[in-house]
Amino acid sequence: MAHAQIQEAQERWVGTKEVALHLGKPTSWIYDNVIKHGIPHRKVGNQYRFRLSEIDQWMNSH
Repeated sequence: MAHAQIQEAQERWVGTKEVALHLGKPTSWIYDNVIKHGIPHRKVGNQYRFRLSEIDQWMNSH
């Protein structure tokens, strides 16, 4: 398994509140922009889950 795949498998999933703290944005901004601007996420039941490394990559590309 490649190093990036191992690191990704070990990275934990976080919720909307943690992403909002990480970005310095309100949780409402996260909810509003998940679909509108394509914030990378996975949907688990009725909740969004994120990997902070994907959020950082997304922010750097926007």
